[in-house]
Amino acid sequence: MGHTRLVRLPGTRKWSAVVGLLESGAPDATVLSATATAAERDLAAAACNPVFVEAVRLLCQIPMAARSDNFAASLRHEGLDAGAAPGLLDIVMAASQKLDEARAGMRSADDFAELSARALVSTISDTFGSALPGLLDPDPEHLRIEVRKFATPEGFQRLSRTFFDKLLDATLRYWLDRALPKQTGEGRRFRTMGDRGAFDAAMSQYVSEATRIIKEFSRGWYAKVAVSGQSVPSDRAAAFGHVAFKKIGEELRRKCDADD
Repeated sequence: MGHTRLVRLPGTRKWSAVVGLLESGAPDATVLSATATAAERDLAAAACNPVFVEAVRLLCQIPMAARSDNFAASLRHEGLDAGAAPGLLDIVMAASQKLDEARAGMRSADDFAELSARALVSTISDTFGSALPGLLDPDPEHLRIEVRKFATPEGFQRLSRTFFDKLLDATLRYWLDRALPKQTGEGRRFRTMGDRGAFDAAMSQYVSEATRIIKEFSRGWYAKVAVSGQSVPSDRAAAFGHVAFKKIGEELRRKCDADD
């Protein structure tokens, strides 16, 4: 995972409008609102993307697997071969391979699949890694205990918020990162790198505010899942992802209306 290059060029009218707003010096809020509108189609179709669905499923299942004393066997049951004594890197690599398999089964690769895979890998690496402060080479059992803490409504709330925050941010930046370098320099929108940094900070804040809406939803949803103690099937993961992005989309539209 991660070797695929994202090469499809923007061509829709909405994305062209975003570029026009950048070039005209429109306020940051206006540019961000237009970017969210341009990305709406990708977000609405997320539940039909096999890699996105598998990423959501793994987000649920990896912590659940850590409930078992035999973490490695439970991961294998979920299709993740992380070795006999899984470390953090082993889990990350196993998840990457599983998402590669999901992408290989698609009729044609698409950019949102790649962004979904990257968001999942980054989420588990960052969140599980941050639970191991100061431990360069944690004992596998210590890692299992820490990962198990995410198999709670509160833990899943943190995981899902991080995942959707990363994925939404990557989706909105997908086209912007092609256009923004051309807008940096003397006489352009971003005269200095500091100006560009301020825009990036505004983008991060915009995304964070939009994904906040799924916190209670994800917590309540996982509370029901955790009670059953059963594996989350793909169709249920897809349904969760669909509703999560629907709520995020509604929040983005609300923010757009507020900016008008």
